[in-house]
Amino acid sequence: MGEEGKWMRKPSTDEVSMDSLSESEMFLVVYRLSFSARRPVQTQEVEQALRHLYRKTPNLRVCLTDKDGEKWFKEVDEKMIDFEVSAVGVEEVTEFLHTHSYPKDAILWRARLVPVATPCYHPQHLSSFHTDLQGTFPHCYHLVFGFSHAIGDGHTFIRICAAFSHILDSVLSGKEVDTKQIGCFDLNEEYESKIEEIKNRLLKDEVRREECIRELNEGKPESSILQHVLSPCEDRPKKTLLHTQTLDKATTTRLVEKCRAAKVTLSSCMAAVCNMALVDLLVEKGVVQDTYTVSNVHMINMRRTWPKETTERAFGCYISSSFQQFFVTPCTVNDDQFWQYTREIHSKFYSFLQDKQFMEKAAFVKWCYNTGNVQILDRDLTFNTRGNLTQRFEGTKEITVTNLLSSTSIHNLPIPWDDIVGTVRGRLSHTTKYNTSLVTKATALQYSDLVYARLLKITAP
Repeated sequence: MGEEGKWMRKPSTDEVSMDSLSESEMFLVVYRLSFSARRPVQTQEVEQALRHLYRKTPNLRVCLTDKDGEKWFKEVDEKMIDFEVSAVGVEEVTEFLHTHSYPKDAILWRARLVPVATPCYHPQHLSSFHTDLQGTFPHCYHLVFGFSHAIGDGHTFIRICAAFSHILDSVLSGKEVDTKQIGCFDLNEEYESKIEEIKNRLLKDEVRREECIRELNEGKPESSILQHVLSPCEDRPKKTLLHTQTLDKATTTRLVEKCRAAKVTLSSCMAAVCNMALVDLLVEKGVVQDTYTVSNVHMINMRRTWPKETTERAFGCYISSSFQQFFVTPCTVNDDQFWQYTREIHSKFYSFLQDKQFMEKAAFVKWCYNTGNVQILDRDLTFNTRGNLTQRFEGTKEITVTNLLSSTSIHNLPIPWDDIVGTVRGRLSHTTKYNTSLVTKATALQYSDLVYARLLKITAP
């Protein structure tokens, strides 16, 4: 291929926007796949698995380049795969991937293998690896992917990471790897056309935009509670950092059972836990009130609006965020009050998803970002829920995936932090991702600890 690479298609508006943002180190995506192996994994085995992944995954074979004055996706040569074995730790690799965009005409992803010579297993809730695997899977690694958001979203990258784990397992087992494609990178023209039509209509309809803004601001307090938490400082280095805590399997099981009994999703439960942890943080900082108004935004996979049979293999960037929603949150609650509060969150969020005007509201959010009106979308907490990924990584023989963490760079954005939740191998992880120019490390870790403490409290046997 190389110079003769195949022209694939024009990018969507969102894909062009994400490519542009990545040039300024905004929304650069990192996925950290942690795994334990029966035997040492050789560099050439990882390289072989990555070449198979490239051949099986259409969006991993493209660059974004100019054609007749327009941006186009174009296939690039396999030789452009950017892979290294890292001599530094996983945190340094993550920082590198958060701060290095993708050159023009280059492949839009990278991979770094981080061998862990002396894996840490204790305390277990802060470890990426699991003590029950220590004897049979003693060799521990992180495979850290960097992706441009122009070629995918969480739906896409989770499937790519899962595919890689199975490909690597086949390579280590000496099994043949088929060439079946694991996804489709065709543009959903019907969806894109519908979103663009709605955005254009909103652009002309000032009355409807004002109605959306009024709905967004329903319940909004006069001032945000984050003013008591944030510590903006131009002198601090701008970084996107992560702090992850993981529940053990038994505690995760109890949490899921309690959610089912309360008839709420784990996503709604985590929003309630994080809201209350934020209130706990305010109290510890001396801001004591009977109630606090906390605003939430959830990231949404827009494929939910498509026919179900078309969603699984649809790779690309199809995400939006919900309208911000405000919740009056008490300073103290008992167990019954906590689950009643969770049901309120669940009801309000799922009412938004089922709203007949859901597509229009999602388009309005995109309009806000595209026109620079992002202050309309200010919120206290943002949730990225990955769901239960356990089954996607099951069935391997030579390796066992112990965690998958995801993040996007926010250090050049007015976003203080995000909450990222997912379950691997039956263990729920919560990650606080924070922007060091707005939030101190001490505050971020204090908040993360309070989330973990709340989880232990509501799951106590």
